[in-house]
Amino acid sequence: MGYKVLFVDCDAQANATKLLQMQPEANPGVTELILNPDTKLDDCLTATKLPNVSLVRGSIRLASVENRLREPSLYPIPIGVLKGKVRKETDFDIVLFDTPPSLSLITMNALAASDFVIVPMESGSGFSFDGLDDLLNIIATVRNSVQPELAILGVLLTKHDSRRNVCQAVFQMVQDRFKGDCLSTTISMSTAAQKAELQRDTVLQYDRKCSASRDYIALANEVVTRLHHPLPTARVKPEVAKVIAEAIPEAPVVAVSA
Repeated sequence: MGYKVLFVDCDAQANATKLLQMQPEANPGVTELILNPDTKLDDCLTATKLPNVSLVRGSIRLASVENRLREPSLYPIPIGVLKGKVRKETDFDIVLFDTPPSLSLITMNALAASDFVIVPMESGSGFSFDGLDDLLNIIATVRNSVQPELAILGVLLTKHDSRRNVCQAVFQMVQDRFKGDCLSTTISMSTAAQKAELQRDTVLQYDRKCSASRDYIALANEVVTRLHHPLPTARVKPEVAKVIAEAIPEAPVVAVSA
């Protein structure tokens, strides 16, 4: 699609970094970008296996960032640090933030730097709605404090199997609750995705014709459409690249800056 994309891995597990980076580098990562006031976005850019996609690396060091951000003398607005760095310095068309699987200050920083949020929910789990209200409250807090333009781009069902009754029930519940904010694309279970992970490849690199790859291509197309043609509940802009496939499985949100 020709867009210049930046992927910011805000998760201490750094799974996306392991998949995307060509080789370990000494460049600063998200930890340094947040904690070091002298570190600029350009200092942190790392090349990836994918054309037109750059990376700001995640690492286990992100686990220590939370406590540092809680020091008011150093960070009077602890959820606005990434916004000040990324939104002012980037010339990318799209910025994707992969957030940690918790509603932390790091997640809130990613939200504050974004225009839109994609909310993944596991289709086959009865616990899918647990914590959802907390997440929506966090989004509202960010919107009311530092990023009034933040909007939900869509709720995405993952690990979906339309043949299972529980998946059908969760899909209908999401449709009823979120209506136009529910993405029509769902991500199916796929052994190819697991095999790709073992080989440290993205699923599209491993097998572009498998069901998961087709799902992620359909997701990218739907996101592009929503970004260009906003629904009444979402304000929108440009596109999402295939690298979004690496942000979906674990994150409570995938934040998008366009």
